Amino acid sequence: MIGLFFAGIVANQPDAAQAGSSPTRVNETMAKGMPELIQTYLDSMDLTPAERGVLERSKKNGRIAPADYQDAQSRYAECMERSGFTPEFRESLYGFYVQLPFHDVSNQNALDAANVKCSRGMAAVDVLYRTQQANPKLLADSRLVAVECLESSGFVDGDYTVERFERDWLHDEFPFDASEPGPNDCLWGAGYGYFES
Repeated sequence: MIGLFFAGIVANQPDAAQAGSSPTRVNETMAKGMPELIQTYLDSMDLTPAERGVLERSKKNGRIAPADYQDAQSRYAECMERSGFTPEFRESLYGFYVQLPFHDVSNQNALDAANVKCSRGMAAVDVLYRTQQANPKLLADSRLVAVECLESSGFVDGDYTVERFERDWLHDEFPFDASEPGPNDCLWGAGYGYFES
């Protein structure tokens, strides 16, 4: 059985995909650069003081530092463990972590509540770092982020389109093994979670 979900870079961005907004064109960008994208988060999200400090420092530097990302991931993992759940991760080729599904969960509501609680204070850092690493052009269309990564890594040919990707995603039929780390990194980096369960 395959677990599919979309937690897209655009979907996690403040003010994105609001009701009544026009559809995103394939070549649109989220911002002119990382400082502008970071400022969007600073202006639009309810951030913890620690998270706000990371983003303010990152805006000045023009990028999220790996050490800040690692710290946010550690805080999340420690919080989840205190809540009774041990998250597992796989490091991607692009330097961000792919969180693997939890197994043998007897209380899904408790897991969901722990995820919400523990993501507070790290979610913006996580999304921005993943965006920085997997989407340096800051493309607004997550499908295109996935397609460009898959193409540049040699998992699809140059004629593989966002429309084909969307169709393949909906039907769970890809011209590559989506569970393998390389293609899976491309999917996760674009906001698509694909896991065998």
